[in-house]
Amino acid sequence: MSDQRRLFFGLRPSATRRGELEHSVNDWQLGGRPVAAGNYHITLVFLGSCDAPSMERAKKAAGAVHARPLTLVLSRVEYWHRPRIAALVPRVVPPALERLQRELALALRTADFELEDRVYRPHLTLARKAVQREPFDVAPQRFRFARFGLFESRSGLGGVRYIELDTWSLKGAPGGVSDMADME
Repeated sequence: MSDQRRLFFGLRPSATRRGELEHSVNDWQLGGRPVAAGNYHITLVFLGSCDAPSMERAKKAAGAVHARPLTLVLSRVEYWHRPRIAALVPRVVPPALERLQRELALALRTADFELEDRVYRPHLTLARKAVQREPFDVAPQRFRFARFGLFESRSGLGGVRYIELDTWSLKGAPGGVSDMADME
């Protein structure tokens, strides 16, 4: 049996927000295979297959990241041809999210992880094998995050599930003060 695990870092909306979003997604009639609400997330950095020592290195790198809580507003549904997904995307990527993603990627590269070299495009996948259609705007979906997590992608009889393995608080710089009230 292999000790390899398929891992990524991401932001997961609260269970309440995932349920609310799932209700909206049903109204948008995207076609394809809907992503289960329990799997809704925004990927920060994809690691791929990792063994146990690599996972521990990744956790240590994540622990060195200092970023503030953030708010992300997703308000546009796009069809992405190559992966054939319908994705909920922001019109504007908040600087706090860009900083978090950049700092996490840098910490992981410093820990000898080879990461994809492409422009970061935050999104929340809504459906796979989606029906192609023109992008459209939706009521703004506001998400507030006070932590990020390490997730494992597990395949099983019921499909893929994303299991949160560990989390790190978004508090800002060491010794800094931030208001984390009402954050997810």
